[in-house]
Amino acid sequence: MLSGVITKLKNKQNMSGLLDLYEHNTQQLNAIHLANIYGALAKGVRGASNVTKLKTDWRFNNLVKMTNVKLQSTPKWFGVREIATITHSLGKLKISDERFFNEIEKLSKKIAKEGKPQELSNIVWACATVGFESAELFDAVAGQHKRIAKTGDVQHLSNITWAFAKLECNADALFG
Repeated sequence: MLSGVITKLKNKQNMSGLLDLYEHNTQQLNAIHLANIYGALAKGVRGASNVTKLKTDWRFNNLVKMTNVKLQSTPKWFGVREIATITHSLGKLKISDERFFNEIEKLSKKIAKEGKPQELSNIVWACATVGFESAELFDAVAGQHKRIAKTGDVQHLSNITWAFAKLECNADALFG
């Protein structure tokens, strides 16, 4: 039921409604719901002034805080897909929440091992977009170079190599 409501609010571009939904249903939300809310916000919030408003909205700040607490206390609650969606959404919004990205860094090995090329692409793209340099995360992703090259498409490979180049990460095996 919540997924349908999130979709309706997304389609109506009702960002305030999404944040209200989060606030009123915090205990009923799962990681997929959270990822969908972040994705809808990334799609619907346009322009620097609107992003600034979002960053100062107490409901959005509660959403980010709850996400960080969940990542720290129960990281298994999230799948790599949900982590990738949230990370990519923050990248699209150009929001660099230090605590969030530090928690992502702690999950580097899980992300690299379990993530599909698209998810890895979204995560490293977002990190590069907001300027989050994580040798641990990028080394872990680079370590998956054979799988990325074998199963990723041109867009994923392009985004991954762009992120590595943007942050000047040395990854000879990946680029080879």
